[in-house]
Amino acid sequence: TAADAGSTQAIVSSTSGIGLGQGQGQEPSAAAAAASAAVPKVVNPREEAMNCWTKHMKNNDSIVNDIFGGQLQSTVTCLTCGHKSLCFDPFLDISLPLPKTEADGGPATSTPSKDPMSGGIGQLMASMSSSFGRGLGSSKRVSVLTCSLDDCLRKFTAEERLDTDNLPTCEVCKQRQPCTKRLAISKYPQVLVIHIKRFSYTEFSREKVDTDVAFPLDALDLSPYLSADTGDLLNSLSNPG
Repeated sequence: TAADAGSTQAIVSSTSGIGLGQGQGQEPSAAAAAASAAVPKVVNPREEAMNCWTKHMKNNDSIVNDIFGGQLQSTVTCLTCGHKSLCFDPFLDISLPLPKTEADGGPATSTPSKDPMSGGIGQLMASMSSSFGRGLGSSKRVSVLTCSLDDCLRKFTAEERLDTDNLPTCEVCKQRQPCTKRLAISKYPQVLVIHIKRFSYTEFSREKVDTDVAFPLDALDLSPYLSADTGDLLNSLSNPG
């Protein structure tokens, strides 16, 4: 809605009268000019999203982008002044993290594995991975964590706090401030390609995550992950029907 779009606009203030004499029409002072320059430009999220997509397609127009091309919106919010900064990035696929705990959105269940030859391909691969090093012929049962594709999407679009080493510089405060960051889809493609991040990394090691992911074969509902500022308008213009 128009109200939603307005709520994410940058903070602005009127400077037309700053530095003027009492009715004398003098030029704004240097301090007033500096204050005016410090005010961030008003950004309409819908117009900015469309401009970014149009510019991207002008340089990358192809059948691949027509089918698989989408656009992400990143919103960084300053926790000190509340200013919101928007950034739009095109994508051909999205890489989803696997939540490790229920606090992260899953996995919520643990399912005993069956005979590899009687289960699905996911269970076969999980059994082979778990059996590596002790012999594939072992009959020992293992537990396989499961989550849904929605769990992964919720983790991907969850709000993230930026602090310590990741402090961004606020456009209004003009200094590094604690902020939050949230991703959303501002334009979904005709065909969404999803990559699951199967490896977790530490400073000294790499670990494969064997969580099973349940996903629908059709009718995947992306509406909870669309940008409330730009998604509805941008998609109605880009993907008519």
